[in-house]
Amino acid sequence: VLWVGTESGLNKFYTKTGRSYRYKKVPGKDGSLGTDYINVVHENNSGVLWTGAFVGKIYRTNVMGRRFTPYRLPPSDQMLNDQLVTSIFETPSYPDTLWLGTVNGLQRFQRESCVFTPFRLESGTRPRVPGMPEKRDTEKKQARGKGKKTAGKKGSGISGNMVISVAECLDDPGKLWVATVDGGLNKFDPRAGTWINYRHDSKNRRTISEDTVFCIYQSGEKPGELWVGTQSGILNRFLIKDKHFIKYILNPMNTRLPAAIMAMRKLKDQPEFLW
Repeated sequence: VLWVGTESGLNKFYTKTGRSYRYKKVPGKDGSLGTDYINVVHENNSGVLWTGAFVGKIYRTNVMGRRFTPYRLPPSDQMLNDQLVTSIFETPSYPDTLWLGTVNGLQRFQRESCVFTPFRLESGTRPRVPGMPEKRDTEKKQARGKGKKTAGKKGSGISGNMVISVAECLDDPGKLWVATVDGGLNKFDPRAGTWINYRHDSKNRRTISEDTVFCIYQSGEKPGELWVGTQSGILNRFLIKDKHFIKYILNPMNTRLPAAIMAMRKLKDQPEFLW
């Protein structure tokens, strides 16, 4: 079964028979979808299907799709549609938890208690220096004494509010990669509450190629490297231990505008290729 979210509802496609079924909003019907605009679909190993909608809600159902239970993301003081859900991620490292990418930050949803916890770059907050972790106050004072630049403010968090993709760090389980638009790449430790921001720096060729990241991929066979897809179509291979981004320009002889890299995967029967 293949699930496909569209602007006209949620589609269930049976790949073997070619049959399909569409779930749509039915006004006045309890248990139906509350909107036809389904932006993201996630099915876990337990057969539970989660869908993210344009109206700031996520819906839970089983693979039969007989009843959709809505959960509304908490409103903020921003625009009306600021809780558009762009991605849904879960990992055994955090049972009973969904990590939601939205256009207004990262949301942690604890299913049992139905509690949402937001992580946002607040207005007026400055992100950290590109590619550098946060330093403690004592380290900052020492740096000032030596005439060196500081590495950001204590308590700095996510570097961008439009979160496109979330994944677990396979080389460092329990920590998360968070890809953003205009904020670069983030590494988040939910247990410690710490963030590392990786931003483009034109004066440092070892940094990421740009700050708009659309997708990330990390292989279990090579957990020491992370593949990063960007808006301009430049593929980045991040050597995590060395903190070095290597850039690959796709079709450099093409003079037309480059295509953004929206998704990446490796196939089981072709592990040497990245699609």
